[in-house]
Amino acid sequence: MSIVLNGATGITAPDIDVTAQTTVAAFDAGITLGGSTTTLDDYEEGTWTPTTTASGNGAVTPTAVTAYGTYTKTGNSVVARFTMIATSGSWSWSALNSYFSLYGLPFTANNDYNSFVMSTGNIASTGAKGVGRVVASQSYALYWGLESVGGTVTQLSGTITYQTNA
Repeated sequence: MSIVLNGATGITAPDIDVTAQTTVAAFDAGITLGGSTTTLDDYEEGTWTPTTTASGNGAVTPTAVTAYGTYTKTGNSVVARFTMIATSGSWSWSALNSYFSLYGLPFTANNDYNSFVMSTGNIASTGAKGVGRVVASQSYALYWGLESVGGTVTQLSGTITYQTNA
């Protein structure tokens, strides 16, 4: 292996010792790969706290919930993961037109109604899955349980992928 700088070979592999390195390389101006004019200059990881409300026929949310989420933002793409566990009560619905609003996304979505949710829908008591969409220009998603006309669940978890202008 060798490192090339301005067309000339510089340091070669035997001269590189990474075993004693304790710092991370920082690229304050971003990284450009392959001569592209696009620079990766925005990367962030963090946590968020999801909350829910219920709407529609027979939809109910728990009275107490333990909720946590993490996110990764790369450029204008956000991947937000979440888990919500009912500690008192449960989520329930009795019709296909029932849904839950999932609030607290870490960034406001762009103005594109094609933003979407792909959920693992880990619903502990029924194993049902749900899908939904992120609402344009908002920081919440609408989440439907689709595999069952009705049900009662004690856990929701999933992954939301959407675009932001932030």
